[in-house]
Amino acid sequence: MDAITKPAVEAKIIERVVLKARTFSQDLTGDAEADSKESYKLDPEFVGKVFEQYIMPLTKDVEVQYLLERLAPEGPP
Repeated sequence: MDAITKPAVEAKIIERVVLKARTFSQDLTGDAEADSKESYKLDPEFVGKVFEQYIMPLTKDVEVQYLLERLAPEGPP
């Protein structure tokens, strides 16, 4: 897995996931007091950690398995 992992790229992806989580999990209640400070339905940092620790490794496993199946011989000639 180290051969297919690029830490700089993964860090950028996680950063984008956190940014999207901040955008789409905002609590829009319409209160003037709530508008003055950010409020989220779900912690964006938590979403980033879940993505980093579970989704990215699972995606890599699936991609490797797919490539191995594509490279495998079709069966007996």
